Amino acid sequence: MANDLNKQKFKENDISENSYYKIHGESTFELKEKIENEIYQKFNEQSKILDKVDWGNPYSYVLYSMLKKEFNYLEKFQVLSDKTFGDSTQKVKYFGLDASTVRDAEKNVYVLFYNSKEDFGVKLRTKEGEEVILYRTNAEGKSFEDIYNEIIEKEKEYKGNRELEENDTLKIPFIKVSSEINYDELCGRMIKGTDIYIRQALQTVDFELNDVGRKFEK
Repeated sequence: MANDLNKQKFKENDISENSYYKIHGESTFELKEKIENEIYQKFNEQSKILDKVDWGNPYSYVLYSMLKKEFNYLEKFQVLSDKTFGDSTQKVKYFGLDASTVRDAEKNVYVLFYNSKEDFGVKLRTKEGEEVILYRTNAEGKSFEDIYNEIIEKEKEYKGNRELEENDTLKIPFIKVSSEINYDELCGRMIKGTDIYIRQALQTVDFELNDVGRKFEK
């Protein structure tokens, strides 16, 4: 995992400074209070992970970051009838466009490519200028970079219509994810070239996608 992380080409300059917060220092209670105050001022948020840190340990350091993106579509999508998703037999809520809906929300959608109903990508336009990309494919075993490059190549090759046509349908499931990830495979290991070892490696992810937009935070 460490080798894969070190290979990543994504750098902090690839994202707006308004979208992230980062800090490091000795694990003092003063640092905890500083983080709490600064992420509240910047994002109007509280961090779910700070109470899990071993604060007050004079021999430990904390490396902390938060990434937050909020977005709202140009027009609200219509709520569609419930349907199953994937291989599940349980029905879920959907939003989007079909023949029965008002088509105002078509302006939200830019077609990146459409090769089949199992292989397509669209971009959702937002008021904030953010781009939300939805990609229908089999991504098993692929990295984020592999998937993104795949999207770019397919978009270049596509020669079809970039806007939805009158009878086109787009169905997107409502999504809400809140999870905590413990990277136990990194813990208890030394950082190469130092006498420092990793005691905790935690991440929380909050993601919501619905008919008006929503947010991504981790």
